[in-house]
Amino acid sequence: LKYWKAVTIMIITRTPFRVSLCGGGSDLPSFYERLDYIQSNGTPYIDTGINVSTLVNPLMSITMEYTTVEANKKTGAAASSNGAQFTIGIDANKAFSCSAGNNATMGAADTGKHTFVLDTQNGTCSMDDTTRNLTVGNLSTIDNTIHVGGINGITGRVGKAKYYGFILTSNNQVIMNLIPVRRKSDSIAGMYDVISGTFY
Repeated sequence: LKYWKAVTIMIITRTPFRVSLCGGGSDLPSFYERLDYIQSNGTPYIDTGINVSTLVNPLMSITMEYTTVEANKKTGAAASSNGAQFTIGIDANKAFSCSAGNNATMGAADTGKHTFVLDTQNGTCSMDDTTRNLTVGNLSTIDNTIHVGGINGITGRVGKAKYYGFILTSNNQVIMNLIPVRRKSDSIAGMYDVISGTFY
């Protein structure tokens, strides 16, 4: 985590340590400070510890902003370099795309801030207000945990980007909701999961 770059603090509400989150209100412990985003220089990623093969109709949502457009920079997991993927990001043609066994392309990649949603239950991939249909493949073959900022199962796919939030659901239940924070005790920036109370 030492390579994460901490940035401007966002004041969410007037009530101390209370934040409004995509998955509902939750208390942020007083020893963390909410950040607008954390920034990767292309080295660090977060291993969520959540294996794709164990998920039921997963939905993955990430709000991010690539600072450099490079091919094959994604978030998620893959069975292998040539196998099925559960990913969101920039593909080999430098286009935004989602993959859940099969691919859906969202258009040319850029350095703007976007929210991506990969919804396997409804078979869709969306970027902001644009939605594409996606044929979902067999995700049980992806026996790897999901990486935020890279692809578990394929090396060299960590992108340079700002990360504003990450949500993962399984069987219509939110199982991870990451927000950018700074740990006050040592000023280390990372992501805090309001579901499990874990700092990454």
